[in-house]
Amino acid sequence: MFNKAIGKVAKFSLWVGFVLIVVTMAAHFAEHPQSPFLPSTEISIQGAIVPLILAYSIGLGIVSSRRSPKNALDLFTIAFLLRILISLLLTYAYQEQDEQILHEKATDLLSLSFTDVLGDGYVAVVSLLYIAFGSNLLLPKIFNSTLGSLMPFFICDITYKIYPDINSASRALNFCIFLPPLLFYSAMNLKELPCAFLLILTLWGLLVPSWMLGTRLIFALLCVGITAFIRGGWALFPLIAVVFYLIFGQGEWKIRNFLSWQRILMIAVVGGVVFFVMRPFLNTAIEHINNRIFIGATASWGTLQTANSSVTRSFLDIDQPWSLRNILIQVSRAPFSPSPLVIFGDFNFSTFVIGLIGLTQYLMMPFFLKGILCFWKNSEFCVVGLVEIAMQVTIGLSLMLGLTIHRQSIPHFALLYILSSVGQETSQKYNFILKGWWIAAIAYSAIYIVTKF
Repeated sequence: MFNKAIGKVAKFSLWVGFVLIVVTMAAHFAEHPQSPFLPSTEISIQGAIVPLILAYSIGLGIVSSRRSPKNALDLFTIAFLLRILISLLLTYAYQEQDEQILHEKATDLLSLSFTDVLGDGYVAVVSLLYIAFGSNLLLPKIFNSTLGSLMPFFICDITYKIYPDINSASRALNFCIFLPPLLFYSAMNLKELPCAFLLILTLWGLLVPSWMLGTRLIFALLCVGITAFIRGGWALFPLIAVVFYLIFGQGEWKIRNFLSWQRILMIAVVGGVVFFVMRPFLNTAIEHINNRIFIGATASWGTLQTANSSVTRSFLDIDQPWSLRNILIQVSRAPFSPSPLVIFGDFNFSTFVIGLIGLTQYLMMPFFLKGILCFWKNSEFCVVGLVEIAMQVTIGLSLMLGLTIHRQSIPHFALLYILSSVGQETSQKYNFILKGWWIAAIAYSAIYIVTKF
């Protein structure tokens, strides 16, 4: 009964939010025949028709080669059209600042060297689209919309592998198609969606196909390499997925299985491949982490010291930035950030989107926690769950440095949909997790209100 009530509230809230967003974007579209956000950027609906048809055809071809679900073509069409509609409306209603920056980089790519693109290969992809079809901001949106429309089916496969129940798999698929985080960011010219897609593709290659182990590892490491090319340090997350898969293997994992010589040999071989073949990508990742955390810490910590109203400043030990206390506070804070209450601080379209992202996370997270208690011996759940925990720890460290995380944390929703969908199949005896979560969420919200307002 409690689960059903939460589900009804979630559906009602998210659909009301979606209707409000569509109405808001339509109003902006009517008022601004040219985008007020990107006045110097070419936006051509006519120039996007051919790429749109090609993208839809390729997507249909990929989906039609699958065995399930039975209504896959209809679901892909709904997901694709919904994302294209959102992308058109967002073009006139809401743009992230980096969309313009990425567009300008893509148009100037011919004057850059290969090393300039390394770690930012998304720009190269956008540039190729511009070379093929002309400079048009709608092209990368179509590209990301296609990836975002295909991703639900890979998520469905992974969910079914973890828990062979069609209802659980279909629920995860619908989460990915309709819920705000991946829906909105599939319609933007940003790197977050391709990173999420490649992470899911890595897990899919490791867990789902009946390939030989070597083939699965080659496929997964190829995804890691592409992720490093697209976004440098983000390759660490699919790489972590490979490592966790080798450690926990298949079936119910046990310590004695981990100590077998076959598994140790596999880890050694993969470690050698990672170190020697992918060393340039790892160097890029290390440099990215160094700039974001260790070099960026000084400036970010100075900002926190002068902050008058900050949840972070209220509890952290500013004199010892990397103390265990600070790390534990920020990691435990990560599941509650961003807060849906952000819309009350400065209500605009941006904070409204961030608030919906926070609301989605609040509704998904307790079912993931339930799943941990029930499925921790399931190796597939364990692999996906540990990658999600690694991402939550990273989000916590980012929060400690004062970084904006509502965009950077978008890929973790792809994992959260899988884990929370499986978690909803747990026994009723774990419902105390739901009650405990909402008590903690209310407490955090109270602290947030006091410190922010």
